[in-house]
Amino acid sequence: MVFQRISISFVFVCVAAIPVLSQHGVTHGTEKLATLLQGMYSNEAQSRVDTSYFDVRLRIVRIWRARTDAVWLYAEQSLASMQSKPYSQRIYCIQQKNDSAFESKILTLRYPLRFAGEWRRENLLKNQTPDSLTERTGCELLFYRRNDGIYVGATIGSGCQTYLRGSAYTTSGITVFPEKLIVWERGFDSSGKQTWGAIKGGYEFIKMKE
Repeated sequence: MVFQRISISFVFVCVAAIPVLSQHGVTHGTEKLATLLQGMYSNEAQSRVDTSYFDVRLRIVRIWRARTDAVWLYAEQSLASMQSKPYSQRIYCIQQKNDSAFESKILTLRYPLRFAGEWRRENLLKNQTPDSLTERTGCELLFYRRNDGIYVGATIGSGCQTYLRGSAYTTSGITVFPEKLIVWERGFDSSGKQTWGAIKGGYEFIKMKE
C-alpha cells in the first residue's frame, strides 16, 4: 500500500549536473527566486476535485534578512484542519550556482513545534542562527531557470535518506510559477518501490492573497 505525505521539500524532474560555480551571497537571482517562493499557499481546489490529495496549507517566509551569505526561508506545512500543528517545518538556504542554476540546502530546527506559527511574527526566528540547525545532507535541491522564467528543481539520485514507513530514501521536487507551486515528494525502499507520497503527480499549491 502506498501512503501519501507531502512536504515543502521540493520535488522536481532530474536536473543535469551543474558546474560548481557558486556565487555565495545574496544575488539578484537568489532574490528573484526567493520572491517567487514566498507566500501563503493552498491546494484546497485540487483536494476537492481529487480526494486522494490532502487539503494542505503551506507558508514560506523570508528570515534573517540581514545575512549576506545566502537567502534564508522558513517553510511550514500543515493539514488545513490542523494548522496549529504543522507536520513539516524547514529552513531553506538558497545560493546561486551559475547564471541559471541555484542550490537550496534543507535544514531542520531542533524541537520544531516550538516555532509553529512563526510565519506570523515580524522578527522571524530572530534568536536562532544557522549553527543551531541540522542540515539534511544529500537532500539539496538543484533549481534551474527555464527560458520562460519558470524555475524547476529536484533532489538528485537516492542520496536523501529517510526511514519513514520502511523507506530508504526520498525524492523531492518543485516547479515554481508566479501564481503557484507544484510540489511532489515520494519515499522509496531499497529496491526502488514507492512506499509513500502522491502517486498521480505533485500537489498544486495556489498562491493566496495575504
